[in-house]
Amino acid sequence: MAWNGTALNTAAAAMTAAYPYLSLHTTGGVTISTGESTAPRIAAAWSAPSAGVVSCTAKAFTGGAASGPAIRVGYWSAATAGTYGGGS
Repeated sequence: MAWNGTALNTAAAAMTAAYPYLSLHTTGGVTISTGESTAPRIAAAWSAPSAGVVSCTAKAFTGGAASGPAIRVGYWSAATAGTYGGGS
């Protein structure tokens, strides 16, 4: 079953509203919240959804280890603590 653009946009808008913060992770898979770096989380400022796609560009993390590894980004419901929504 294929979803139409309106349904995909509704879902994307709900997810970005629920997870407005980004974190850097130094280890682990995208399904777990472990391995978060020492850099503080930042607000995502997601784009408006189009065909179910959103983007977040030109974000800079500060406060992490200099030249430290960052293998993925995590999606969070809050700037500290909160609910982990996955990552990429």
